[in-house]
Amino acid sequence: MSEVEFVEVNEKDIDIIGPLWEKLIEHLQLNSEDFTNRLSQHDFQTRKKDILNKAESGAVRIDLARNLTQDQLIGFCISSITKDNEAEIDAIYVEDRYQRLGIGDKFMKKALFWMDAKSVKAKKIIITSGNEKIIAFYSRYGLFQYIVM
Repeated sequence: MSEVEFVEVNEKDIDIIGPLWEKLIEHLQLNSEDFTNRLSQHDFQTRKKDILNKAESGAVRIDLARNLTQDQLIGFCISSITKDNEAEIDAIYVEDRYQRLGIGDKFMKKALFWMDAKSVKAKKIIITSGNEKIIAFYSRYGLFQYIVM
């Protein structure tokens, strides 16, 4: 993983994740029949607007993973904290060929450290119906309220 660089950006740089967001959507479509019906709620422009709204009233953190050798973005994690001091992992994605290398783990640890530093009162993640296999990954961190939609 030495060829992978982790960088934190803010909501002003959200457009950089657009192509990876589309890959996340493709993944969810393949794994969830229900997701296709709600696709318009999750396209990049709609979610971008939601994230920017969260940033205005609370805080947003965007972590990126980049393959330095190929100068290519390979993953992202968006976390947010509401004005009510409740935290959420809004989205996490790692390109298929980079999965199981600890990138998702590093994203989670960075997000949780940030949330803890902000003394949030609750942490949650919403999981798309059909993508329940990801619960095993999130359960390692043991601090979440899961909502399956």
